[in-house]
Amino acid sequence: MDKKGSNEAGKIWTDIAQSLKECEHMNFKEDLSQRVVRERNELDVLPEEIIERGKVAKENSNFASEKKEKDKATGEEIRRQALGRMGQTKKRNSQDEGEWAVKETRKRRSGNDAVEFMKAKCDKEMVLR
Repeated sequence: MDKKGSNEAGKIWTDIAQSLKECEHMNFKEDLSQRVVRERNELDVLPEEIIERGKVAKENSNFASEKKEKDKATGEEIRRQALGRMGQTKKRNSQDEGEWAVKETRKRRSGNDAVEFMKAKCDKEMVLR
């Protein structure tokens, strides 16, 4: 037989079509009810099972990867919301504290305070003696 789609194959199919048109009454050897159904053996069944298992495995891997992506997106969304809430909470708390209590600013004590205290203590001791 010639290659599929070639000119020679096309001519052969044209000849077959012409001969079928010339037939007035078609006679087939067997009726549909008389057809013998061939039993399928293990060699016929195994390739189909392998193909089917491959399709199922591919679907499962697609499902797993989609689930993984979905879980990742959900986690990122929750994290973003939590960080947003944390920032809002800090901002709200700082505003609330500003309204209710005035925050005292801390001052560093200089060494002069300690020196003055020691001088005062020495003076008191001198007076007592």
